[in-house]
Amino acid sequence: MRWKSLNSAIPFLLFSLIYRVTSEDTGPIGEHVCTVPKLVDSYEIQKVVRPTTLVDYETCADITQGFSCKTVKTGNKVTYERRLKKIEKYVRECCEGYYETKDRICKPDCNPACKKGRCVEPNVCECDAGYGGKTCASTCSFGKWGPSCRNECGCENGASCDPESGVCACTVGWKGEKCGEVCDPEKEWGVGCKEKCICQNGGKCDATTGECKCPKGYGGKYCLQQCSEGMFGEDCQFSCNCQNGATCDRENGKCLCAPGFKGPVCEEACPDGTFGPNCEKKCSCLNNNNCDAKTGKCICIGWKGTQCETGCPRGFFGRDCSEKCQCAGIDRPDSKAACDAITGTCLCEKGFAGADCQFRACPEDMWGQKCDQQCTCLMDNTETCTPDTGDCRCKAGWTGDSCEKRCDKMRWGVDCGRNYKGACVCLPGYYGTDCKKRCPPGKFGLDCAFDCQCKHGQCNPVNGKCICEEGFQGPECEFGCPAGTSGAGCKACECGGNGRGCSAQNGTCLCQAGFHLSDDNKCQLPCPEGWFGMDCRHKSACKVPGKPTKRGATVAADSGVCTCTADFKGEDCSTQCPQGLFGQACKRECDCGDYFCNQETGQCSCPPGKRGRRCEEACPSGHFGLDCDFECPNCAQNGEEGPTCDGRNGKCKSCPLGKYGHFCEENCPAGTYGKDCVEKCSCDAGECDPATGKCHCPPGRVGESCEKKCDAGTWGVGCSSTCPRCANGGVCDGETGLCLCRPGWQGRTCERQCQPGFWGLGCEKSCSCASEFKQCHPETGECACPSGTQGDQCSQPCEPGFFGPDCIQHCKCQGISTATCNRFTGSCQCHPGFEGEFCHNLCPEGRFGLKCAKECGKCPGEEERCDAAIGCCHPDDIQCGKAMEAYLKMGNVGRGPSFWLWLMAIIAIIIGVVFFCGLFHYRRKYKKEKVPELPNVVYYNTEDKDANEFNNPLYSNTGAFDRDLSQHNHVMTEVEEKDEIEQLKGRNIRGKKGNDYATLDDMRNSPSTSVGSPGSSSQYAVIPDLESP
Repeated sequence: MRWKSLNSAIPFLLFSLIYRVTSEDTGPIGEHVCTVPKLVDSYEIQKVVRPTTLVDYETCADITQGFSCKTVKTGNKVTYERRLKKIEKYVRECCEGYYETKDRICKPDCNPACKKGRCVEPNVCECDAGYGGKTCASTCSFGKWGPSCRNECGCENGASCDPESGVCACTVGWKGEKCGEVCDPEKEWGVGCKEKCICQNGGKCDATTGECKCPKGYGGKYCLQQCSEGMFGEDCQFSCNCQNGATCDRENGKCLCAPGFKGPVCEEACPDGTFGPNCEKKCSCLNNNNCDAKTGKCICIGWKGTQCETGCPRGFFGRDCSEKCQCAGIDRPDSKAACDAITGTCLCEKGFAGADCQFRACPEDMWGQKCDQQCTCLMDNTETCTPDTGDCRCKAGWTGDSCEKRCDKMRWGVDCGRNYKGACVCLPGYYGTDCKKRCPPGKFGLDCAFDCQCKHGQCNPVNGKCICEEGFQGPECEFGCPAGTSGAGCKACECGGNGRGCSAQNGTCLCQAGFHLSDDNKCQLPCPEGWFGMDCRHKSACKVPGKPTKRGATVAADSGVCTCTADFKGEDCSTQCPQGLFGQACKRECDCGDYFCNQETGQCSCPPGKRGRRCEEACPSGHFGLDCDFECPNCAQNGEEGPTCDGRNGKCKSCPLGKYGHFCEENCPAGTYGKDCVEKCSCDAGECDPATGKCHCPPGRVGESCEKKCDAGTWGVGCSSTCPRCANGGVCDGETGLCLCRPGWQGRTCERQCQPGFWGLGCEKSCSCASEFKQCHPETGECACPSGTQGDQCSQPCEPGFFGPDCIQHCKCQGISTATCNRFTGSCQCHPGFEGEFCHNLCPEGRFGLKCAKECGKCPGEEERCDAAIGCCHPDDIQCGKAMEAYLKMGNVGRGPSFWLWLMAIIAIIIGVVFFCGLFHYRRKYKKEKVPELPNVVYYNTEDKDANEFNNPLYSNTGAFDRDLSQHNHVMTEVEEKDEIEQLKGRNIRGKKGNDYATLDDMRNSPSTSVGSPGSSSQYAVIPDLESP
């Protein structure tokens, strides 16, 4: 029978493997599942190679044997055996104390079983109502327990007790020995308060259901979500009614208006001249222009500038002077045409009319009041002849009274007013045809194309870096100076020992209570008599009738409280009457409670922090001092009541985030942030927000701590700008966005090499070559002749085999396949039939000629190949094979025999082939009369019950191995293994077609004993089944 490929067995094996894997039980699922190692049975197929011999016949010169001689050869016999082995495998099973149900769920196991209840944990029963004991087998009437149920439970709040132990079983929401304690709503709930409360953000659990009751501003099942936009209150149950994009406070529902609106529900748009949240800010625009109600940015019509302070230049109109007038002739400097800066309406010069001044009063070549004067202009070179004066306005490139002259050499443009110097490529920060104009305010960079982002300052027109106003800092000048610093650059203040900081804008020192400034801006002078408080700005009410204050009462420096002399009394030391009396002879009683009254009028003298007829009222939030006349606006807000401070001296009880000080007037010191400025910033670069601590990174840095540089291709603040495409290895600077060129290159995108005579970084170094003919390398500065030349005058070309500057580099082209190399570049110039960097590759099959550019036709013979050099096919063509011969010589192959020796060898081979063909013909005739004896194939079981084996003496590939392999301990050699693999693929290493193995499908149907058929194309018998019967 014919043998088939083993490939047909692969699907069967894969199916068996997949079936075995997918059919395995994956074990239980859900909770209480453990993974443990176990030994399980597994089978594997093992390949066994044993040496064998084969009796065969080969063609020989013995005519008595019919040219077919008997020979004994050795080969290999391969068997595949199925063997059992134990392997460790992790399996899933129920943990100890649990058992697996038919639904593959692990449930707890109680032993002994629960009688009137259910098993909730291993050997733990949860009893039904009225039952108790370890197995829920005992019962008593409600409120009784013990032998004969004589004992009282004593449980509270409707709880029952265990009939055996008397332990109380609390109802939902209660706990304790007698169930007298209610569940803590912030921690627990449920039966016996055993369930954990998981409400977040201050939410509390319902003791019975566990449902979360959320505080104001939060909602959701577990109080995890802040109220969504438009909702507020407990559990977010109330709807806001704010308008125009306003948000509402999630706790109290108060509307927080978006910039540009005001009103209780933000229903009113800002009136003209105001902007911002609640329209509290005033516009600063000039020349009757309004500002954007949201941002406050001036909307300039007919004007430009940040405050609309600059009029539109001639030829422009509209918002920010951004629109160009369309009036004819307005672009010419000698034209008198103009347009309205607000509307753009054209104001035509004499002799022109129409909406765009496009109509002439006279024909093109006439002028004058009656259009009766002939223009003297050469009209082909003239743009227009003015209708009122007859002046010729020449086209660009012409000049003269009649536009009759061409511009002189090196001049161009209208009236030849420009020099030929090439187009200017402006540096960053400049623009215009001559690059003399600085970028306008708010713009920077190349072509002034980028917008500045500075909030309190101006930006550098070159790189956009902010130059902050005095008192501000940060990448965008968004922060005030830290405490103790002021002015440009936030320099440290020098206020002396009694200072408490300084003004961030002008550096004026802020003094502690009881001191004021000296002429040299130091807090060294104590308050004058009768004055107190911060910077001594509050006047004391202390007075002594008929006596100077300095000899009478004294004033507390911080609060202004009066300390009276022995003869006077009252909050302002104004009375000599005993406390509680006033009027003539001190006979009338005051109605001031614990406070003094004026001895004449009886009006109560309230201390700082009090007011009212009887001083019964404390100062309202945000006010302090005598009669509560002073405000403390910087203190932290207290809900709707406003900022809170001490009513006596105005000291803030709490500061907003990012502020500190007596009146919360100081920004946090550098490197700190948050409440009371106790948190430390963690920025690797830049400053942190004094309120939130968020890092504000400088240009070129990003990340939570500004720890990262901009990725390649981006730059600027937040790395939000895209870099230009830098050429020739240039790198974009992450801070400025400019291309940083490699040495030898220049230009805004590093597109140009250094000009001759310069080299290095920025092309700033001058060459110093000894010969005027030599040039220096733009990167290294090394002097050399231009590529391809040599000599003192760089006039001699390179010798063959050399190339490059000064001809010092050797060609790497391989000789016989290449003509030479290019003396300028060193690239190899290949002969026809070769290609590659060094001409080291023959043309690929199907192509030939110079650079392998031509396609071969199809050669007629199977053994014929297209010659890579000239494209011929016939081996007898004297020129064919020249390229292959050169290729072989190039690899040191075939250098021995000459052409004639090769020719003689070929003739001898042809004669031998003819002779052996005759012998082969005679042998075939002889073999028809004789059938070779073929041995039987025996199939038997091995001693291993789990393995099968076959024994076939013919299982040997003819001519494959001619040595005895018994000494090699059944180990296949590398050649044998390769032959084995190749035969599995349908071929063998001697080029024989077909496959000498049968398929596994054929094997299953094979008998245990078989005889090779004389007509079989294979010398091998079948391989037994791989699986046991």
